[in-house]
Amino acid sequence: AVYAKSVVINNNTISTAPGLNGYVYVYYPATSVVMNNNTMSGMAYGLYSAVTTTNTGSLTYSVNNNVIDMNPAGASQYGIYISGSSTAANKIAKVTITNNKLALIGTSFQYGIYTSYVNSTTADPSVISNNMISCITSSPTAGVYALYPFHVANMNADHNTIHVMGGSATTARGLYINRSTSTTAFAVSGLNIRNNIVSNTGLGYAVEIASTANTAAMIGAMS
Repeated sequence: AVYAKSVVINNNTISTAPGLNGYVYVYYPATSVVMNNNTMSGMAYGLYSAVTTTNTGSLTYSVNNNVIDMNPAGASQYGIYISGSSTAANKIAKVTITNNKLALIGTSFQYGIYTSYVNSTTADPSVISNNMISCITSSPTAGVYALYPFHVANMNADHNTIHVMGGSATTARGLYINRSTSTTAFAVSGLNIRNNIVSNTGLGYAVEIASTANTAAMIGAMS
């Protein structure tokens, strides 16, 4: 889907033939994206969605109750990838990502749940909760980011179970928090991370806060 106003992807079974990769692209949506109750196998990208800089609206995402299994023969893999713009007017207003099961297994880099430039309000924060994310790569040099909130405002990440195995000592992370230095982006604030289970049994770290400027992150109980 490209330049679609309101996108709904619900109640589908999506699978690919052996040796092939499945892709769900939603490029430049204008109003909302809803993706619920899908069962997907053999995927390279479970959901890959990006916002154009010409979109000056307030876009929302609701991604819930999906089972996303990646193709083991695939290299680069994205479970749920939602990318906004650093320009303050071109914003993603809210994401709700709950109760998804993501199994990434491959030979190169992986993103489990990645959200960038999500600018929610304190009254109506974004939510990433009760997801199961497994990222396993056979590459000893690949980047792996199981849960990656990049430059967000007012987001709650609670009760997720995250596991990483493989990847590089410098770029394999169960939970990775970072921000932009852009002068046009909104200020980070209100990132609350509580009651998650995060493990990394390979190289790298279970949790990394990459920027000392991420003073808005509050990390509560975690095991």
